[in-house]
Amino acid sequence: MSFYYILSFFGYSISEVHRTFSHNLFVPLIFLGLGFLFFSIKSSYLKKHGLNVSTILFILSFGTILHWVLDAIFQGSTMPLYPLFHFSFGLDLIGKLPPALQSSFTSVLDAAILIIWMIYLEIKHKISDFI
Repeated sequence: MSFYYILSFFGYSISEVHRTFSHNLFVPLIFLGLGFLFFSIKSSYLKKHGLNVSTILFILSFGTILHWVLDAIFQGSTMPLYPLFHFSFGLDLIGKLPPALQSSFTSVLDAAILIIWMIYLEIKHKISDFI
């Protein structure tokens, strides 16, 4: 979304920014490159929590790739090499569902991912001990 605010000053609309500038391979590569660049930087606050700047940047890189892939699989198409090439691809699996299920599918998927994440946190970190 921050791409939109920056590019809106140059006359781009939200539909021109989403799935073009924000859904290409260059965004995760930037995070990955910055992760390697900041590999040696240590922060005492982050270190206390077992993290460092490069770990956060690697997680952002992985997260943006995962978001991009999920968008390409489930909803519409993406342009992975924009602005160099204007080719797009996507499976649009939500568009192939019956119309009655299309509007609720993303909410159900989000809820399922949240439940799986909470189960993981309980197994790995025993979060119920903090309630």
